Amino acid sequence: EELAAHLLRAFADYRKQHPAFVALVEVAGSLPSMLGRTIRQRMRDYLSQILAIHAPGIAAGELRPAAMVVQQLMKAAVALENEQPAALRKAAQNQLQQALSLYLSALAAR
Repeated sequence: EELAAHLLRAFADYRKQHPAFVALVEVAGSLPSMLGRTIRQRMRDYLSQILAIHAPGIAAGELRPAAMVVQQLMKAAVALENEQPAALRKAAQNQLQQALSLYLSALAAR
């Protein structure tokens, strides 16, 4: 659960501090999108390394797909940052964190 919380918070904070990151990584059909694919791949490599260290029960062959799932959930966490009212946003963020935690736990238990 701690790993899930840290991953979601770190990515949301990074995206807030670097708004151009979205344009580089998410805009399709442009030179930045080609760079974005490279950035996404690097992010997945980095997430795979984090998972290998902090969730050693995850099989090596599952790390890359898990990193992709984690990355998408991190993007969902960023999207929730703008939801209102704040109480509902916080509840949704908690549920997303729980979903990531359960996912990682299930993956490690295989």
